[in-house]
Amino acid sequence: TNDFIDALEVDAIFMPVRKVNYEIETLTIPEDQAREHLLLDIYTDGSITPKNSIIKASEHLIKLLTPLTNPDFLNLPVAEETSNSKMIKIEDLNLSVRAYNCLKRAQINTPFDLMNF
Repeated sequence: TNDFIDALEVDAIFMPVRKVNYEIETLTIPEDQAREHLLLDIYTDGSITPKNSIIKASEHLIKLLTPLTNPDFLNLPVAEETSNSKMIKIEDLNLSVRAYNCLKRAQINTPFDLMNF
């Protein structure tokens, strides 16, 4: 029982899109050019339409990728690595056994080694 009158319980994880399938079809047109069509099957829980979900997803992608269109993006200063981050051993990272063994096999002993791989 809830003693609060003005409370609204909301699930912290709200994911109205349940499933998405995609397929890329290659179509040839008379001018010997190949075009690709993206086919999407979007399944939702009914709180949003598939059309609105693709609109929202597109808006998020545009917002996320727009900074990459800045010509100075690649010229931004990169933070210098501190000596502490170069000294962390992969043994201290709580990796899965498989990931640990793959890194060791490639002779990668620190995250810094991995970044320079």
